Amino acid sequence: MIENSFRRGSRWKIYFAWPFGRRGSRWKIYLQLLALGSLVLFPFWAGYEIYSVKVVRIHANRHPISEIKTESIEDSACYPIAEGWGEDQVDDADRLIRRNFCLPNPSQLKCVINSESIEDSACYPIAEGWGEDQVDDADRLIRSANSTLRTEACAEKAKIEMNESDRLSPQEPLVAVCLVGNVRTLPTLGVLKRLEKNLLKMLSSRTLVFTRLKLDDAPFKEQPKHGGFSQVPAGPSAIVPALKTLRPVWAKITQASGENQTESINPNCQFTKEGALKKKDPDLYVGRYNKRLIRMMHAMFECYDAVVEFEKTMGRRFEAIVKVRPDVAWIYPAIPASDWVHNRPTIVSHLSDQFIFSPRKFSDGFRDFWEQYQKCSGEWEGRYIPERIYEEAFKERGATYYEDKRIPQVVRRLSKHEPSAALSCGRQKRVTNLTLCLELVYDRDELEWHQ
Repeated sequence: MIENSFRRGSRWKIYFAWPFGRRGSRWKIYLQLLALGSLVLFPFWAGYEIYSVKVVRIHANRHPISEIKTESIEDSACYPIAEGWGEDQVDDADRLIRRNFCLPNPSQLKCVINSESIEDSACYPIAEGWGEDQVDDADRLIRSANSTLRTEACAEKAKIEMNESDRLSPQEPLVAVCLVGNVRTLPTLGVLKRLEKNLLKMLSSRTLVFTRLKLDDAPFKEQPKHGGFSQVPAGPSAIVPALKTLRPVWAKITQASGENQTESINPNCQFTKEGALKKKDPDLYVGRYNKRLIRMMHAMFECYDAVVEFEKTMGRRFEAIVKVRPDVAWIYPAIPASDWVHNRPTIVSHLSDQFIFSPRKFSDGFRDFWEQYQKCSGEWEGRYIPERIYEEAFKERGATYYEDKRIPQVVRRLSKHEPSAALSCGRQKRVTNLTLCLELVYDRDELEWHQ
């Protein structure tokens, strides 16, 4: 029947030749079964292939490789390249579909909780300029850094990360670093890189950075104690490398820092030379310089207040709060935070007011001045310089306020030939040779980081 069907051109009859026709040879029977099976399965097979390709395209575009660090995604438990998530991989639909996409267990969402894995997270959004290789748009990045929505996302992200790090690094303290002051020489390569390497990474693997920075600088300041030092203004573009390197979870970056900034001034509170004399304090911040003192103290209050609010969203308290000036060169590695927290639990260590390390139970000392200043009416009855203000506040809270002159940091001025450059080297005792200190701060830093 098969042969007759072909001769008569009735090609469709081949599918019904058997079992209704005469028995043919065994291979012809197999051929007919194969043809019949192909017709039955073809729609399902074709539909599966179309669906598979669609799935591959949708999920391969979920997080494009251009927006994810290559070194991170290969280890990711969420979008593993080994299971077909690479954009340039040959599509293997079966393998990709078999994958259980991103389980809800937070410990398995490595591509979400690891800040180095996906740069387009809500904490450091690539669309707002946080990508390492992006063309810098300083204004856009500063707006993003200042965003309260971004800070809230960082706090939620930190909540997940810290839960995971409790298991991996339980001995590492949770530390908040407040980088507070005028930008000045922070963008200098040696200052920025040493801050990251010798302080932030040395303190703890669980260090979060908060920044309260001012781009403009006050005019040339001449003080008998400090010597003169020149104005070092920094434009918006200068802060971009610092933001991308330090990756703060909270930031407030403002342009103005001049004498006319008055929003934080209490006009009812008077700082006088007689008041400084009563306290046996220098009168450095009396008269025209008083606003500088108020702005310095207010900036730290703002940063500390941001830390406290961050704790509420994160759902846990930091173990230590650290105040750091942004324009200091960390010439050697700092002491790990675990040493201060566990071995010196009653001590607030500091070097002048440039660096203050406070265990969390004493850290409200950072806000005491501001709360008293807002209530002040008449002559100020407190201390008159930042070093003494913080000393009094922390001692009243029961801490031992200890100046550790071996803390290895020096304020970097515009030039080592300014009088205050030598004075800054003399404040610390980690490097007692003045020539070597100036060389470490001003001569070696650029060379070291370009090699």
